[in-house]
Amino acid sequence: MVTNCSYHALEEQKDEEKEIIVEEEKKIHSTIAVKEFREDIALLRALAILAVLGYHFWPTIFPLGFIGVDIFFVISGFLIMRILESLKNERLDRVFLSFYYRRVKRILPLYYLIVFFIGFSMLFLYTAVWAQRYFRFYFGAIFFFPNFQLQQAEGNYFSEATEKMPFLHSWSLGVEMQFYLVAPFLFYISKMEIAQSMGYLKLGPVFLLCFLLFSLYFHFFSLPIVSFYHPLARGWQFLCGMITTLYTESMKTTLTRKQSDILSVIYLINTSLLFFPFPDKVTPPHFFQILITISSAGFILFSTNCSISWSRFRLGYIARISYALYLVHFPILRFTEYLQQYYNKDFDVPLVSLVITFLLSIVAHHFFEAPLLRVGKLKIFLSTLKYFALCLLIGFNWKKIVHPDCAQKSTISENQKFIQSLYRLEGGHFVDDGFMRPSPPFGHYLYEGDTGKLKIMILGNSWATGEAHLIRNYFSKKDVYQMHLFSQPGHTFGLHGESPKPDYVFLLVRYNNDATNRDLTNFQGANDQILDNYLRGIHNISLFTKKLFLQTHQPFDCQGKEKEIINRFVDSLQKEENMQHFNRPFNVTAFYNSSVHQRLKIVFEKCSNCYPIDIAEPFIDFKRKELLVFDVNTQLLYIDTQCHLTVSGLKMIEKPLRLSIENGINSKKSNT
Repeated sequence: MVTNCSYHALEEQKDEEKEIIVEEEKKIHSTIAVKEFREDIALLRALAILAVLGYHFWPTIFPLGFIGVDIFFVISGFLIMRILESLKNERLDRVFLSFYYRRVKRILPLYYLIVFFIGFSMLFLYTAVWAQRYFRFYFGAIFFFPNFQLQQAEGNYFSEATEKMPFLHSWSLGVEMQFYLVAPFLFYISKMEIAQSMGYLKLGPVFLLCFLLFSLYFHFFSLPIVSFYHPLARGWQFLCGMITTLYTESMKTTLTRKQSDILSVIYLINTSLLFFPFPDKVTPPHFFQILITISSAGFILFSTNCSISWSRFRLGYIARISYALYLVHFPILRFTEYLQQYYNKDFDVPLVSLVITFLLSIVAHHFFEAPLLRVGKLKIFLSTLKYFALCLLIGFNWKKIVHPDCAQKSTISENQKFIQSLYRLEGGHFVDDGFMRPSPPFGHYLYEGDTGKLKIMILGNSWATGEAHLIRNYFSKKDVYQMHLFSQPGHTFGLHGESPKPDYVFLLVRYNNDATNRDLTNFQGANDQILDNYLRGIHNISLFTKKLFLQTHQPFDCQGKEKEIINRFVDSLQKEENMQHFNRPFNVTAFYNSSVHQRLKIVFEKCSNCYPIDIAEPFIDFKRKELLVFDVNTQLLYIDTQCHLTVSGLKMIEKPLRLSIENGINSKKSNT
């Protein structure tokens, strides 16, 4: 029989033994954690963030740097699989809860702190027009769906319309969080197998490979903006990392150390193409994305068994603060750019931004991110909730704070409407003619209410949509039998279908220099291929019409200075500056000798029923040799950020357009 004293002594001994066991287990787990630390992953993470920084700060020097985000997706896929593999013996509900808790703990606290910092800064740094432009995406950043918002916005990641947004980089976190929703299911799919007489046949990796190929197919055969932002188009990169995890252990017995060393170095060199100064403009999707993504996955795979110490690169600290660097660098760069432009100060924006980025990232990591990774669940929850609530507070109330006096200035509010001022079509309906499907404001548009005999066609790109109402207003409905508009952005269309032969055709276009329409390239004389295309198209249209009116070249720099003109113009209005500097010097001779006018001159010489519409002349001050971009009296701009004429700009060309039509109808040809 055991006495009370001996019983308590026995219990104390058991407690001591338990403590010893716990301490030993801690040591074992600590040793395992050290062994599980992957120097290769740290190196890859450091290279990825340095590439991203290089691209954003010096895009012309590091044009491939944006693929650093693709590497982050591969690393994330690898780590996702490792986390889930460590939880595979737990109950299903615990697997899901533990996985999502780890991801939330790692991502959300610092993320919401930075999103709050961005929103708070925008309240006091930006003028109203910039704030209105960017805050409409703020809730997307808060709830991790900015990629879907940006997918529906004008332009793309590389477009002037969105690339200045200080939280544009949050799209990648959105894609990552969206992938986490399906990651555990993919993990269990990867474990699928069927019993056979010789054992078990593993089908899971095959299914993952099928998903990868489908995602890759979607990536390359979607619109560029979709392939960049859609999580399905990015899934193949996560899956590269996940599949890599499945085979890391087998690499330890399949290859020798020397073989692993050689292969890992080869794949690391391929991955280092991130920093290659590619001479041409690189836009996704691109084969470099596949090459570097697969190379980074291969590097992770073969580094499992290699003997090389990757810490020799001395990039471990960069890897440690990489998440803070990623979140901080983009808003710092955009805020610095804006302030430099607003106050017209001359300093090296990228260099100053880079220094501030590293300083703030170090502070954010050591005083916020790292301490939170060591605290309990309650503190993490409260910290995350606090900054999430502050983000929501800014998102709901920013309009009450951002320069309320701006709304009282009519010129500012009117110019703000010109962020994108494509004229709305009225007085008709869109037609699905089997050739052009309606995509308002583009497509086949048929005007209604005509009772006359004239048949009129308007062909062109977005400028045709903007100017069509001027043609409509010129002709009386009593004189017109049918008036058709065929428009599509960036392109022009010939006549098609069973439409009646028109009396007049108007070709209203903005000449541009993109990959499919090289209007602004140098004129090559007798061997000019673009002129040949013009002549063939004009000849084919001329066969079907009595008179063809061709709009000549517009004078605005749609590839350069006009891209952000609305925002800069409104900033100047708020500062009550002298606006005259917006009317810039203009070389009249060079403009009328440009490649577009040289080609059109030959077109008008060879086409007997072609007549010019010169829309450039109203915007040129021939005495001062200046290009007029705004009305001095009303202080309203003539051009918007998408290089379309505003309402004020359209009023400027109304009179010369009428005169051109009258001259053409009366068979009076003028020189271009």
